[in-house]
Amino acid sequence: MANELKPCPFCDKPVTYIYNSRDDAFKFSHKYGEDEEKCCVIGEIWLKGKSLADARNKWNRRATDGE
Repeated sequence: MANELKPCPFCDKPVTYIYNSRDDAFKFSHKYGEDEEKCCVIGEIWLKGKSLADARNKWNRRATDGE
């Protein structure tokens, strides 16, 4: 589905986001629940975007997608 976030490209765990108005950016990080273990490669990523859809598209883009 287009509105869903792809999982972390490194550990395949689900992610979530919050908007930080001070930095005008979206913070993407791992969801916490039963598995509290963080990915060893990535903790959180800040993406600036004109909208949530723009930031979500940047998050969901993968190197294997091509240009």
